[in-house]
Amino acid sequence: MSEKELTGFIRELEKKQLLSEETAFQKLEQVMQTITSVYLKLLGDILKIRETGIDISEEVILQQLKNMEQALKKKDVVLLHDTIKYEVLGALYLYQNFLMKQAG
Repeated sequence: MSEKELTGFIRELEKKQLLSEETAFQKLEQVMQTITSVYLKLLGDILKIRETGIDISEEVILQQLKNMEQALKKKDVVLLHDTIKYEVLGALYLYQNFLMKQAG
């Protein structure tokens, strides 16, 4: 996923009203695939990210994925919303900034 595609995805994710949509879980299962894909790329670049001075932990990234998976399994809309809003978006912004720096 390019930096531009990631930016579009982040904006789309921010606009979703997860708590008010009846079909939130169906839509989020699709979104989860994209988040997982980006997270795998982020984990693959983690050493390069650290070289730029950004302190990031593999454990934190993996825990965020586990939190989303748990929320989906339990159909816990609040946990899912909070995980995406307060954890995932931060990681996506971090990776987006890294990609922008790499692009020069």
